[in-house]
Amino acid sequence: MLFGMYEKSDRTILWCVASKGEITRIRQIAYKIDKKSFMSIFNAREVYGMGFKKI
Repeated sequence: MLFGMYEKSDRTILWCVASKGEITRIRQIAYKIDKKSFMSIFNAREVYGMGFKKI
């Protein structure tokens, strides 16, 4: 949970890392689930972990 500063209420957030090719599908899914959903999309310099670079 995250406290929403604008509305001063709790919010559930989902943070995920995806390839550029997956972004369109993620947008479609988010909109289908919640038409008021908020997304922030940005480039990550490096990603480590399962399915990504190994440390």
